[in-house]
Parts: sequence; structure tokens; C-alpha cells
Amino acid sequence: MLDKLNNLSLRQLRAMDEVATRGSFVEAARHLHLTPSALSETIKALERQLGLRLFDRSTRSVSLTQAGNAFLEHVRNSLQLLDHGVTHVAELRDLSAGHVRVMGATSALSCLVAPCVAGMWRESSRLKVELRTGLSQDMLAALREGRVDFCVASLPPGTGIDVDHIPLIEDRFGLVGRHDHPALQVDEVKLRDAGKFPYVSLNTRTSIDDTLASLSDVPAAFLEPSFIVDGTGSMAAILEQGVTLAILPALVLHQMRLPALRYVPLTAEFPVRRIELCRRAGRSLSPAAQMLWNAVLRQAQILGRVAGIRNLGPQT
Repeated sequence: MLDKLNNLSLRQLRAMDEVATRGSFVEAARHLHLTPSALSETIKALERQLGLRLFDRSTRSVSLTQAGNAFLEHVRNSLQLLDHGVTHVAELRDLSAGHVRVMGATSALSCLVAPCVAGMWRESSRLKVELRTGLSQDMLAALREGRVDFCVASLPPGTGIDVDHIPLIEDRFGLVGRHDHPALQVDEVKLRDAGKFPYVSLNTRTSIDDTLASLSDVPAAFLEPSFIVDGTGSMAAILEQGVTLAILPALVLHQMRLPALRYVPLTAEFPVRRIELCRRAGRSLSPAAQMLWNAVLRQAQILGRVAGIRNLGPQT
């Protein structure tokens, strides 16, 4: 029986629905752009496959049998589900619907992704975009488990071949303080030249702390911060007082958008970070996610004009 059901066609199901709706093979055939004899053969083939008569026929009328009535309910439910599915896919294709989930560091989402979202929404107000922050290992876990479409991340070494990634920007670390801070009146600065000034750091360990611990001859001020804060907002408020310094990537300062603060890149002793677009290898993105992915690539080109940031992505 299952083998016979596998041979059922959409054409047969639509034919049955049309005959039942119109109560006439002639009218149903006209609506389906078929000849009455072709439609009759289609229904007979369906009945043979099911092993039951679906319609009682006479010269004047066509009516459903008991089995036909029971089967028609399932046919119409199936056709309705299929029509809804086709409509949904068309909406995804035409970007009139969709749900895009992106994960990244706060600065990456703020400067690379958020500027692209308004344009997408203007094209379709039914699109939904979900932005979530997280650490690199959390982003990769969410990506591999299918909980996000793509990530904007600084990937750890040895990420694995199950993740495709495209370099976006090179983000250089620098010293940040009030624009008139004496340590910042140069084009490039060494840590040892700023060691006499108090340092402000975050209370959670970051890659900056790891880098400081790995370098030799780091001034004690950078290893034992005078001020410890729980976020960049508090850090900015302290920096604006003109006494302290912080080590930040250029992208974070760009995110702050505080004209009172100045950024001076650190010398080559301090490594740069590379931010990349990442998605699961071998998996295509939805049209809406692909649209946002492409927009982020274009946004990286714009950010390449900011001091301390270099565009690494393809030219679009």
C-alpha cells in the first residue's frame, strides 16, 4: 500500500479537490485546463492506487463516496499546507519575510552589523534580526549547533574545517585617554613610555590581559590596574577625566563615539586582532542572512577608513 501511496501525484490530488468542489467533471476539467476524458483518467488512476472508489458518477451528477469524503479532508489539508509552504519560500526568496540570527562581540555588532540592519528593515518590515553578544567559544558552539546563522568574531587558532570564515578587518590595539593626555601626543606609542600613568581595565579577563602577561618588560601599571570597571561605559567616564589610560582596539573606541577621547596605536610589540565573518562549512545561508552577510562585507570597507582599522575583506 505504501508503494502505491508513494506514486500519488500533486496533479491527482488537485484534480480530486476540483471535482469535489465543482461537482462536475466538465466544470472541473475546464478550470484545470484539461479535457474531461483526461481528468476522468486522472481520477480513475487515483482510485486504482488507493483501491477505493472516491466518486459515484451518473450522467447527471458526481458525488463523493464515504471513502472519498474521508480522503478529501486529508487532501485539502495537505494542499493547504503545501500552498502555505510555497508562499513562505517565496517570501524568503523575495526578502519579504525571514529571521536572521547573528552573534558577535559588542563592538563588532555595533560597528559592523547594526549599521546594516536599518536598510534591511526598510526593504521589508517583516524581517526579524536577532543580535547576540558572546565570547568566541560561545559563538562557535552556537554556530555549530545551528543556533545562529553567522558570527562576527575574532577566531581562536585551530578553529576547524567545519567553519568557513572570511577576514573582515584588522583591528589594531592602542592607548586611549582624554585627547590632551600627555602620553597621547604622538603618532605611535610604546607601553614603556606610558608606564608612569594609571591604567584602567575591565574586571573580566580579556585577550588584552593575556597579551600583557605574555610580553616582557611590561610596566607594572599595566599589570596592576589602578582602576577596574565592569564595562566600557564606566571606563569611558574615567578616561574622560584626563588621568588614566586604557588599552582598547580601535573598533571599541569607534563604537564609543566620544570626541573627548583620543586613540594612539601601540607599536608592533602589541599584536593586532583580526575579525572575521564565520558560518558553518557547506551550509548555505537564507536569502535574508545572505543579504546581511553581504552588507557586513561592505560595511567593513567603510570602517577601513577609521584610524587603527584595516579592511581585509573582498572588495564588493
